[in-house]
Amino acid sequence: MLHCPLCPTGRGDTSHLCDQADFDFFERIRARGFLTIAYSGEKMIEHRLGAPSPIRVKLPLIGVTGVYELAWRYYYIARNSTVLLMEGKLDVKFYLGQLIVFAIPLIFCEGLVKFFKTLTLAITHGLGRKLGYLDPKML
Repeated sequence: MLHCPLCPTGRGDTSHLCDQADFDFFERIRARGFLTIAYSGEKMIEHRLGAPSPIRVKLPLIGVTGVYELAWRYYYIARNSTVLLMEGKLDVKFYLGQLIVFAIPLIFCEGLVKFFKTLTLAITHGLGRKLGYLDPKML
């Protein structure tokens, strides 16, 4: 995260690890009266995290393209989004949209059992605010 005089720590909540720390950081900036803008177009920077060539799945019923993320990554997305929803930093529509858009490719690639196990664990840990690292073998 960036070092910024607007945020005393200069970053978002580091317990969110790799997913949703930016939402926490933006909420801290908004709390100080500044406007943040979400850009959902092409990537602004190129980076090599996660799968080197993601599998993209068209989801015509909701008009978006989902990206397959491994179950451990979906866990962090769902868990951290649950925490941010409870803190009032995400709205319900965005929360549910994220869970669905990332879930559909996961279901096709890893199956329903893996999906439900991952989602159940993520929401349970999110509601209990159990943050930090999770060994992918737990999924």
